[in-house]
Amino acid sequence: DAFSANYTDAQDQALRVLINELKIRVPTIKKISGHNDYTNAKACPGFKVDRWLANKPPERKMVESTTMQASVAQIGAGFGTAATAVGALDGTAQLVALVLAGVIVLAAMVVFKERLRRWAGGDR
Repeated sequence: DAFSANYTDAQDQALRVLINELKIRVPTIKKISGHNDYTNAKACPGFKVDRWLANKPPERKMVESTTMQASVAQIGAGFGTAATAVGALDGTAQLVALVLAGVIVLAAMVVFKERLRRWAGGDR
């Protein structure tokens, strides 16, 4: 998560001040990290402290994106539906159904490409 998704600007500034004061009082502090740096199982809001301190945006992983997951599910559902429908038809109807299924898959791929472009631009 981004820090700003869960905390206010005032909390951001207060935490930065606290960290700076601690660094001054305890000069042996070399690294500041958050609890999510040590465990993947977390249900509370978390953020990568090192990225936040450096004013970098949060890292994004495509597999965690709900937009990408929805696109993959949509393409998978299209294939499953097409396979079921084609199996129940005769020769010419199967050909027509396969062509239509191909068009639907191409349309889904265009949607996926647009979602991928939006995801890369920061849209979740």
